[in-house]
Amino acid sequence: MIPNLNSLKLWQVDAVFLGVCVAVTAAFALFGFAPLISGHHDFLAQRESLVAQEQQAAQLETSLANLRERVEADQRALAGHTLALKSVANVNSQLAEISSLATECGLRVEDIRPDSAVSGTYYDTVPVAVAGRGTYRDCTAFLNRLRRTLPDTGVATVELVANTGERTGQGKFRLDLQWYALKQVDGGK
Repeated sequence: MIPNLNSLKLWQVDAVFLGVCVAVTAAFALFGFAPLISGHHDFLAQRESLVAQEQQAAQLETSLANLRERVEADQRALAGHTLALKSVANVNSQLAEISSLATECGLRVEDIRPDSAVSGTYYDTVPVAVAGRGTYRDCTAFLNRLRRTLPDTGVATVELVANTGERTGQGKFRLDLQWYALKQVDGGK
């Protein structure tokens, strides 16, 4: 029996075609799937990042809304508590009120001196030094009442020195106060 040459040639063509198909499939698997898989992993990572950023944005929006509510509440509270500042020209009246309040609280004021006004952006500040004698309890009562009675006056420093030889508990005190006064325009000083 003689082999059929036509069938042998077809078998060779089929083998070559099969080899080409295997080579193309292998090349596509190596060079086609790898970028697709890599791209898919990049997509998944970006999607996770997007979800995390959306969650963070939602938390920040909630926080911003809460802060806005607090600011509005504070602004409403401030609107109800306006403080009318007095002119620096009323410094003697302010010193008299401070001295009178200290005396009411049991302190003996020996010296009270204002310093030059310091101009600020929204108000002027007048430093006031107060010195004298009294007990610790009297000093704390004065500071408490000062805050309530004269809200335009703040306390910068408090210095209390005990007199160990004194049985009444009296000692020396020195207070550096800050009186907040109405801002003066340049021509008004």
